[in-house]
Amino acid sequence: MLTAGDAQLSFQEFWGSVCDAMGVEPTEVFPDAAVREDLDFDSLDMAELVLFMDDLGAEVPEGLIPSLETVGDFYDHYRTRSSAEPRS
Repeated sequence: MLTAGDAQLSFQEFWGSVCDAMGVEPTEVFPDAAVREDLDFDSLDMAELVLFMDDLGAEVPEGLIPSLETVGDFYDHYRTRSSAEPRS
């Protein structure tokens, strides 16, 4: 499992890690894919995704969750909130 001290993930690495952490089959996903509508994430899936984000050091405040609608929104939040250094 990745932790906050690891190097920052690319979009593809991020999504692959989300799939691994949540036990879902990795699929080709683009940043504009809607998490709830396109990927059929329910409230339990969303809670798991938020916990995964916390594990990466990118805590998602409860009030922000409704505004994170796409995979790209979650990735952008991870990139801006993570303390990890970008990969070279």
